[in-house]
Amino acid sequence: LAAGKIKSVAMIIPKFFDMFHSFYITEILRSVSSSVTEFDLDLLIHLTDEAMSLSDPRILSIANCAGALFADIYGNENLLQELLNEKVPCVVMNYYNSQLPTSCVAVDNRNAAIEGVKYLIRIGHKRIGIITGDLKVQAGFQRLEGYKIAHEKNRVPLRDEYIYIGDFAPRSGRYAVEHFLELQKPPTAIFASSDDMAVEAIKAIQEKGLNVPGDISVIGFDDNWLASQIQIPLTTIKQPLDQMGNIATEILNRHIKNPNKKPERILLPAKLIVRNSSTKPCSKSF
Repeated sequence: LAAGKIKSVAMIIPKFFDMFHSFYITEILRSVSSSVTEFDLDLLIHLTDEAMSLSDPRILSIANCAGALFADIYGNENLLQELLNEKVPCVVMNYYNSQLPTSCVAVDNRNAAIEGVKYLIRIGHKRIGIITGDLKVQAGFQRLEGYKIAHEKNRVPLRDEYIYIGDFAPRSGRYAVEHFLELQKPPTAIFASSDDMAVEAIKAIQEKGLNVPGDISVIGFDDNWLASQIQIPLTTIKQPLDQMGNIATEILNRHIKNPNKKPERILLPAKLIVRNSSTKPCSKSF
């Protein structure tokens, strides 16, 4: 390869709590590792702390890779710019910005959340709680934005007490249910920003002696391996993570072959999957 680059692609993953149990990370790694072999490339995985730079000897080797894939941009903004300055082709996943100086591939989280909440409103829910993801990452705050937009478009009042700030991990699902059930009027439906939180929320609701979906409907986001296998199959929003990883790798390969190629920016639709964890609201009140 030109400029002494090694025939490898660096996969840059920002460290976060419970990352090794993350459906997002495992799916992205699976799809990217499968795709790079098609282009006769090796995959090097780098876990980064916030504000890491190429001056750090632990990741200096990234500058000698043929290209780099970012699993997310949060905490790695400076590293991305440094690699671009070094003429290393880069593609960012899970983050969309039309002004980004390189290619990006992401899921349309905002519209996916709108569709999920609209579905709950359509079947009769007016008291809908949300368990957000980490609001420092685009997926987290865009799902919250979609929740708010769906309420506004359907003229359903927003209530601050129905917004619980979570972090995508299961524990947030349990803490959120404890918060919601302390309210004078708990939500009749919960939109969780990840399936992990949704599944834990269902467990917490049942432990309180309530029924899902009879008392409280629950929907998630991901369509991970638990969604269709649990006792009450989960209504959720399916993320096209396989597609995102494959497309990102294909774009990166094109940039490696043609360094002067213009950035490609792709936003992928997600799909609502209706299962047994959601139904119309119960007529009785808490």
